[in-house]
Amino acid sequence: MNVKRDIVRAILEDFNKSGLDYCVLRNYEFLIDESKDVEGDIDILISSEDFNKIDGVMRSHGFFAGRYNNLTKHLGYFRLTLTNKGKNLAIDFHLDGLSFNGVTYLHSNNILSRRKKIDFFYVPSDEDYFIELLIHSILDKKEFKEKYIIELRK
Repeated sequence: MNVKRDIVRAILEDFNKSGLDYCVLRNYEFLIDESKDVEGDIDILISSEDFNKIDGVMRSHGFFAGRYNNLTKHLGYFRLTLTNKGKNLAIDFHLDGLSFNGVTYLHSNNILSRRKKIDFFYVPSDEDYFIELLIHSILDKKEFKEKYIIELRK
């Protein structure tokens, strides 16, 4: 049993029931492959129009709002989990697009209109995923993770 996976799945199922538009941006393999574990923060793209509804869902699952970063236009939510090595579970919501240093490089209305469903949740289209990983690796991380290189080659 993976408590973090169960929590994230329950949140996404609540988003679906509420008709909220969202897109899990990357590192979502743990949701469909039980042999995988959560890798760091979970990044989800939303429209700021849905923020109040999403805030309600997050708080109903025991999360509290944390940092807001103006440069990347995202807000973090955190929840302490006492299993899976006792680490916090962090979910970052990117509002209205993917940004770096205040400049949006992929807008939410485009990504959300092209998203695709995997299993029960939404992820970026193949084209948006490619652009996202490429720019995220160059701007945010300043390096290419081996995992992302494999994904980009696919």
